[in-house]
This record gives sequence, structure tokens and C-alpha cells, in this order.
Amino acid sequence: MLVPLMIIGMFAQMSGLTPKTQRRVHDTAGVLAPADVDPTSGYRRY
Repeated sequence: MLVPLMIIGMFAQMSGLTPKTQRRVHDTAGVLAPADVDPTSGYRRY
């Protein structure tokens, strides 16, 4: 079963973290990695 990807704002609501915190955690600790990053816009999808 394929699960649709969510934009960072939707994932943030579900996780209880802000999008800014999610980006920081990924960039510094390497966890909460997005499944896809749009090369043009930089949008992260989870």
C-alpha cells in the first residue's frame, strides 16, 4: 500500500513540532529526513 506524501506543514501538525524545528533537527542531527525534496522549490515531503 502506498502512503501519500505530506508537505512539512501537515507533518508538523501530526508530530507536534514546528516546520522550523523539523528542518533544524534534520539539518543538525540527520533525523526526520524527508522522503522527497523538490529541487526547484526546496519543499520537503514526508
